[in-house]
Amino acid sequence: MRKILLILAKYSGMFFLARFLTRRSVKIISYHAIAAYDLNIYNPTLFLTVDKLARRIACMKAKKYKFIYLNEAVSRLRAGTIEPNSVVITIDDGWQSFQDIAWPMFRQADMPVSLYVYTEAVESGEPNFNVALCYLLWHAELKGLGEVTFLDGLGEEISFAATDMRAQDDLMDHAATLQPPDRTDILDAIAENAGLSSLWAERRDAFVFSSPDDLRKMAADGLDIQLHTHTHKFGGLSEAESKSEISQNIDRLSAWLPGKKFTHFCYPSGDYEAPQLPWLADMGVKSATTCEAGLNNPGVNPFLLRRFLDADTVSDIEFEAEVTGFLPWLRCLRRG
Repeated sequence: MRKILLILAKYSGMFFLARFLTRRSVKIISYHAIAAYDLNIYNPTLFLTVDKLARRIACMKAKKYKFIYLNEAVSRLRAGTIEPNSVVITIDDGWQSFQDIAWPMFRQADMPVSLYVYTEAVESGEPNFNVALCYLLWHAELKGLGEVTFLDGLGEEISFAATDMRAQDDLMDHAATLQPPDRTDILDAIAENAGLSSLWAERRDAFVFSSPDDLRKMAADGLDIQLHTHTHKFGGLSEAESKSEISQNIDRLSAWLPGKKFTHFCYPSGDYEAPQLPWLADMGVKSATTCEAGLNNPGVNPFLLRRFLDADTVSDIEFEAEVTGFLPWLRCLRRG
């Protein structure tokens, strides 16, 4: 029913009207990684198919949006000099699949992109533990395995149900105290126990991030690289911990990309608390993006920028309704 209503709205001219009414707002569109294998089925919020990304790019290009870098958008929002129908593309984390697949597509389309980099994952070269763990447990459940067992670093046997979310969270918390290679050992052990060693060996690289050398090459080709913390943690941290995350993030990026400035930030998983906003300013950060959908108008708080997180579950008509401003406009009307 939702899709039918959006189609009716489009062909009755409502998308065109919304585009006109929201022309002085900046729309920020966000992505993470490109799906290989069955990753878009496992996690359609994180992984987008290449065909769908191609349709997104074609849609935006056909409508002749003004694609600008994040830094320009922030400056124009502050000055109130937004050019009509401005769009910013942001990417979170630094997945290898963005570099291999999405970045060449955006370059060919002449669309500037800002990449928020989570530096621990880039530095380690190891698979993303949390995402890979859930993927392996998903496959264990598909195989009908009721329980997963593995040996921890001390040789102690650990068992839990593949569907036990609390046990998964506890394991993620434990893994966060380990070094990245030790986390990968846990993934290897779980894959072996679940009879998924071949699958894991084949698909392991789908969970890794670009290397520092890769970032340098993409930056030289025009990619804007910005901040996303060092360990992908921010919300709920103390002032010292929050600033340490930003400082480590800046230090790594500065070492890999000397001479570049890193002044824009993305809250990991959209998590933040109001007292943390001024701490960002203390660190020289000029803006921060949330995971809250909506329009960015002149005078917006630069540390609460809204953006639409595209996903594989979003249909083409829903995406068009977002990028034209129709759905954001409706949300504004509902809020009054």
